[in-house]
Amino acid sequence: MYSIRNMTEQDVLAVQQVATETWHTTYEGIIPRSIQDAFLQQAYEESRLLQRLQHGFFYVVETEGTVEGFAHFSPVVNGMVTLYAIYIHPALQGKGVGTAFLQKLHEDVETIEVEVEQDNQIGIRFYEAKGFQVREIYEEDFDGHLLKTVKMYKVV
Repeated sequence: MYSIRNMTEQDVLAVQQVATETWHTTYEGIIPRSIQDAFLQQAYEESRLLQRLQHGFFYVVETEGTVEGFAHFSPVVNGMVTLYAIYIHPALQGKGVGTAFLQKLHEDVETIEVEVEQDNQIGIRFYEAKGFQVREIYEEDFDGHLLKTVKMYKVV
């Protein structure tokens, strides 16, 4: 069984480990490993994670005291929230954790937005199953690697 709680400063190392494992699993064959590693080092650096704790909502999921995933949402602005990241250890995927993360949001949320790499079919299928719809698809340069990003939204 798992439990979801607010992230604390003591969770930084565990979140970094989950981010690395899930990124490598999710983006293998989609984003070159060197680009993944450079992004992870920058985006999940300790001071940046601690800064994110102060802005928006940051949750972790635990099983038997071990952090197995996390979700990070923006603050609510005009009823809308952006899901910046949701990463769950592969062994815990498909067990309702992603759905539970989405349900943790406050009642004043009317719309959730998320961006997903087009080749991340597991992620896209998850969001579609939760009622998200495609708003747009665009190309972006990700550290010299061209990605197609799918912007999705859900009216809550």
